[in-house]
Amino acid sequence: PNCMADVYSQQGELYRSLAKQNRNEAAQYFRKAEEFCLNAKDLYSKAGDSLGLATSLEGLGGIYFDQEKYAQAMSYYNQALHVYSLLNDYENQAMCNYNLGSLHFNLNKYSEALKFFEQSLSLYQQLNLKPEIANSLSMLGHTYLSLKPPRLEDARKNLQSALSIYQVL
Repeated sequence: PNCMADVYSQQGELYRSLAKQNRNEAAQYFRKAEEFCLNAKDLYSKAGDSLGLATSLEGLGGIYFDQEKYAQAMSYYNQALHVYSLLNDYENQAMCNYNLGSLHFNLNKYSEALKFFEQSLSLYQQLNLKPEIANSLSMLGHTYLSLKPPRLEDARKNLQSALSIYQVL
């Protein structure tokens, strides 16, 4: 029933990928990605498709994140996280938390980043998603190293745990 919204969403992802691959034309591709994702968001919202809405909100967050427009990215990621929470969609909640952790990390807000990475780790552990667990552990380790002063033992433990998982994947 939401075929047009699905196509808009896919077009948004396509143009986001093109923007990442073509730095010279990135601005125009990001504008197209944003346009398609906003259209998808509106259609999903009108149709009452909460999962589609959350996915398009998260996509918009990613578009702004890639452009380092962190305030806009944070707004969309938080909106997506809220909808995913209402849907009890734990995997996508984990992904939103991870994205928010990365966003705060890029802003040098390491304490906030830790909270989001810890939340993503907890959710991924509940779902037993090993690659995502390892990624969350790795980012926790990296974040602990970035603190002033660094928390070396916490960094070591998380990085070692991540490495142990990566080695068996």
